[in-house]
Order: sequence, then C-alpha cells, then structure tokens
Amino acid sequence: MRFDGARFKEFPLANLEGVPNRVVRALLLDRRGQLWLGMDRGPVVCIAPKSTKVFSRGLPDARAVCMVDDGQGDVWITYGDGGLTRIQPDGQIKVFGAADGWTAEEDPIKVEHAVGALMSRRDWTIVSHEVIFHGRRVCHARKPACGACTLAADCPSYGTGPTDLVEAAALVKGPSRTRLLGMVGIADEDAPAPAGGEGRDAP
Repeated sequence: MRFDGARFKEFPLANLEGVPNRVVRALLLDRRGQLWLGMDRGPVVCIAPKSTKVFSRGLPDARAVCMVDDGQGDVWITYGDGGLTRIQPDGQIKVFGAADGWTAEEDPIKVEHAVGALMSRRDWTIVSHEVIFHGRRVCHARKPACGACTLAADCPSYGTGPTDLVEAAALVKGPSRTRLLGMVGIADEDAPAPAGGEGRDAP
C-alpha cells in the first residue's frame, strides 16, 4: 500500500514481470527519493517517481533482511544467511564472494550456502549488518581507509586506499569513529578531522 497524505492506494507488485509474489522483506528510501523493495526469495524492485525497475538476474535466492544506500548511490542488501549483494546506479550487480575472501564459488546460490556455512546461523543477520557498517565507516568504495582497518591483515584488497595510519584515519567516519580508531592504536584527538561529513550510520 502507498499513502499520499490523503488516501491509501494499492501498488500492484504482482503485475510486475519477474516478481513472483507480493511478499516484501526489506524497504529502503534512498537519498534520491527512490523506494527499494527487497522481495521474498530474490527480486529487488526500485520504484522511482516516473518508472519502476525489477532486478532479478544474478541475485541470490534468499530472504533479504536489510537494505542501505551509500554516498556513491550503491544499494547494499544483506540476507538472512549472511550473504551480501551490491546494486550500483548503472544496474550492475555484485554478489560478494571469492575476490572478497568469502568463498571460491561464483554462482549466487552456491555463494549463499558457502558464506552461511562460515558462521553460526544465529550470527547470520548481525554479520550482514556489520559488513555493511564496515563499508560505510571504513572500507569506502572509492577510497577505503586501509591503514586504519582492523581487517587489513586478512584483506585481499589491502592497499587500494591509503595505508598510512594518520592519512587513513581521516577517512574513518560515523559515531563509532573513536572506538574504531582506538582499535588500530590512534586516539581520535590525534587523528585528522574526518573527510567530508560524518555520514549516516548506526552505533
């Protein structure tokens, strides 16, 4: 249902090609005013003011639990089994797996099961959220704070961003900044002010 301020109106999701049911598992209103729907078992719907787009090819057949957008316009989706997917503004879809240290599998369904097997079932949801928050606080898509990252020793992409601790510290954002900098041995007051705004984040 959609409420325009005066009345409710049903949005016919069942009529969209590639959407097999009307069960919505996650919602996101992004920074551009687009409404994203994480549907049950796979499809993602993007509702813009003048168009509606369905993403389905390459997405895991899993239950979405959370959707967030970042400063680059990417939409990140986490799943109940611990999986992670990114949809870029140009429509490209990335299911995180082998290159990111999760699994050697490439098929979305196999990635889903392989990543889920890496941790206890009770941790699937929190790990999904933590991966998203790490990307928003430290591992930014365009310039990650490699030198201030607690996962640097195990990261196959280490060196993509600045490796100097002080330079990297300026890139760490969010309300957890002081705690994150302390974990890599630098006090918040000794680090440069964060580059840009604090950004939207969670504690």
